[in-house]
Amino acid sequence: MLAAFSFRYREDHPVRKLPSLWLGIFCLLLVRPAALSMPASIFVTSFEGTSGSAPHEWITWGHRAAWSWDSSVGRTGARSLAISNSRWNVGWAGPSFSVDSSYASTYPCYVLTGWVRSDFATGHTYLTVSWAGPDGWICNTSSQYGPTSTNGRWVKLRIMALPPVGATSGQVFLRSDKNEGMVWFDDISVSLAELPVMGDKPAQTPSEGAHLVPYRCLIRDHRLNRLAGEARLTLAAYYAQAGKRTDARTELDSFIYEFPDSPRLAEARLLAAATACGQDVPEAEDMFRAVVAKDPSSPEAPVALMRLAYLHARKGEPKRAVQSEFLEVGDKYPDAPCAAKCLYRAAKLDLRDPPDFEAGLRRFRDIRQNSGDRRLRAEAMVEIGLAELQRFWHDTHTPDDLEDALHTLNSVRLEFPDQGNSVARAELRVANYRLYTERNPEAARQILLRILNSYPDSAQIEVKYQVAHCSFAEKNYQDAIDKCAPILADPDVDWGWRAMVLYWRAHIYRQLGDYETARTELQSVIDQFPGTDFARAAQKSLSLLRD
Repeated sequence: MLAAFSFRYREDHPVRKLPSLWLGIFCLLLVRPAALSMPASIFVTSFEGTSGSAPHEWITWGHRAAWSWDSSVGRTGARSLAISNSRWNVGWAGPSFSVDSSYASTYPCYVLTGWVRSDFATGHTYLTVSWAGPDGWICNTSSQYGPTSTNGRWVKLRIMALPPVGATSGQVFLRSDKNEGMVWFDDISVSLAELPVMGDKPAQTPSEGAHLVPYRCLIRDHRLNRLAGEARLTLAAYYAQAGKRTDARTELDSFIYEFPDSPRLAEARLLAAATACGQDVPEAEDMFRAVVAKDPSSPEAPVALMRLAYLHARKGEPKRAVQSEFLEVGDKYPDAPCAAKCLYRAAKLDLRDPPDFEAGLRRFRDIRQNSGDRRLRAEAMVEIGLAELQRFWHDTHTPDDLEDALHTLNSVRLEFPDQGNSVARAELRVANYRLYTERNPEAARQILLRILNSYPDSAQIEVKYQVAHCSFAEKNYQDAIDKCAPILADPDVDWGWRAMVLYWRAHIYRQLGDYETARTELQSVIDQFPGTDFARAAQKSLSLLRD
């Protein structure tokens, strides 16, 4: 254990300049019982060997998701915890454990590790620790996020957490936020390692960021200790998630300088590059390239290449150049978690103007046949149908080609009945074709109602909006207005949909000749969504009504 607390120092570090005798005495002072305590296991579980509808002492929380104790997917055994189609922040809550946050003599360093697997999820999958005191919840520890797709593999996440002063218990949360896909968690463990408090113990007052004080004190007392390094990464993650990118860069730069041999060095470099990218710092590109150049075999290397491709796409660089960067990830790192996503993005770029339908269809068909990610295969099938439909309109192919496109979209439900989001997206496109191209609102309504009944957690708002359009197409204007009401009353509807439905409802009132209500609705769009395209369009429409 002495090695765990020994300093790795440089010629220019102040500790290096201490006389050797005093340095030896200083190191011996560190070797006291509190410092020599071995990491203690709080709990370890791989969700095996228990029975019931859920693992012992684990509960679900949140709403609008599907939970399961999956006995068909496991990392080290036959079971895991799964969440699918989380429309909001949901997850599994583990058993609580008692903590001593007095910091009277030691820093209680809790290390949470876990493994995640995701199938082309659209949001965030992550682990966190929640802290509570006598008066209830205090705060959460900064989280570590998993990739949106792990390419059929398991990815390890790790967090070092210090309880805020006043906390009496901690609890592990496995979380899924707005993931239109399946995510799994397995092999979750929490262990405790302790380091001595050598300066003033952390003092906490009720203020913003007070829960970060223990991390800063730990770094002060044990600057070059491995756990102090993890404290820097925790602070960096917190600052990055809070939008404090300059503070995040400071912590990351310190970690990279002080821990050149850390196994998490590539992770720190990648986060530093991503933070610089968020600041639009010119050297962000070089920082991403450095992640690859310094450790090309690290798990972070392909992610850095992918982020570089996204950066170039955002800058508007030529389509083919960006596409080649995505393809490079798939070619060099075919087993990387992000490889399948990069190949998918490359195929999507084929369909951008000017579209190359043959190349795009070829890539999507390859993904559909060979991907280890079932949801990605379903999404590829949807893209095949959409590309065939787009090619029909673009190249004026024959009616047989149109029927092939519609057949592909309708077949998603038969081939992937468990992938509700993909099925809903495919059938919604068919319904839109029936409604807007064929002008057959009844046929469109039948498809839309089937989506609502069969896949209630998929594309709900857009489907309800199109059902209202069916009534509008039949000139049943009052029914269209009535169908807008539940969309606007839904608290989970984002502002874009709310603005669009409110603006469209004003148009319906105008069709009814109720100009006063139409003006009121348009003014509501202007007042509620100032500075947006909807507000500008509403202002123009309002001017026409006044004229």
